Amino acid sequence: MPIQLSQCYAVSTTHEGMPYNGEGTPSTIYEGLQPFNAEETEVENFLDFDLDMNFLPSLFDLNTGIERPDNPLLAPKEPEGLAVRTPGPPTPLTPAAVAEMYNRSLSPSLEGEAMEPRQYQPSATGIDALFSFPNMEHLSTEEVDQENLAHVPEVSNIVVDQMAQLALTIETTSNFPRFVELRMPPASVINAWVQLYFEHFHPVFPFLHKPSFGTSDTHWLLMFAVSAIGAQFSELPQSQACSRAMNEIVRRSASYLCENNNQNSRELWLTQAILLNQLALRYSGERRALEIAESLQALPVTLARRKRLFTSHLPHERLYHLDLPLDQRWQIWTLDEERRRTGFAIWVSGCML
Repeated sequence: MPIQLSQCYAVSTTHEGMPYNGEGTPSTIYEGLQPFNAEETEVENFLDFDLDMNFLPSLFDLNTGIERPDNPLLAPKEPEGLAVRTPGPPTPLTPAAVAEMYNRSLSPSLEGEAMEPRQYQPSATGIDALFSFPNMEHLSTEEVDQENLAHVPEVSNIVVDQMAQLALTIETTSNFPRFVELRMPPASVINAWVQLYFEHFHPVFPFLHKPSFGTSDTHWLLMFAVSAIGAQFSELPQSQACSRAMNEIVRRSASYLCENNNQNSRELWLTQAILLNQLALRYSGERRALEIAESLQALPVTLARRKRLFTSHLPHERLYHLDLPLDQRWQIWTLDEERRRTGFAIWVSGCML
């Protein structure tokens, strides 16, 4: 049964003169660019975006922006006919410059502890250290007894044996139930289901950027998650059964990618894939899928908070007054608008629980 989402939850985020349904083009954006609540982007996501880095430094030159008071409504307008300000010398595009640009964009400034009780500072290393149990057998009874404060009954060897048995099972076998048959649909079928997603589901939840979706920069897991939802609208034989299997493999793949490289959890595409997977499982009509989705329902919100999709605004004036080609300005706008819409979609999804 296809996912049924009431039209009352449609993401209506258009602005006057701004294109809708994630289908903005450079010309329409230039003609009707309006303020938007683009959320703070994490450094890794921003730098991974396919942009010409020769023009980006001027975006982060904080001394060349439009000076204005905290209240944008009180900012004086410059008389028409004045010469456009010449940007200062480009500054190196560093992670610190990116973070500083977004930190300065808060007006008025927000207290970090009020918004984010636990500050997220990911490690600079690529992958966390591998896990290993050190040998604790050499500890003497006297050393251990110094910390045995006898608050509750002693832990028996049965507890340790049961945990060791399960750990050995996890280490030597698959962590998930095996598929009865594992066979990926042909690319042509996957493509048809992607198109069905944008035909039926995208108008209700337009948080993906349609014109740039499906390019070489689109992660394969996100495309597969999109196709799994599109399959629920398909009339092809066995499409519903295939959709259930695809949603399950998306869930397992997302877990695997995070377990094997924790940096993946910081990527926007993974947050989007998990959000789509949550919606698919939640409204599949199956008890198992619903209970799994409920046990993981806080995951999209947590990822969005870590990426700060709900906070911080990229100043509209800074983007609008950049002395850049239109297509490059459009790429910057697209990235931040997609982040903002993803955060809003996660918020709407949480309100539907």
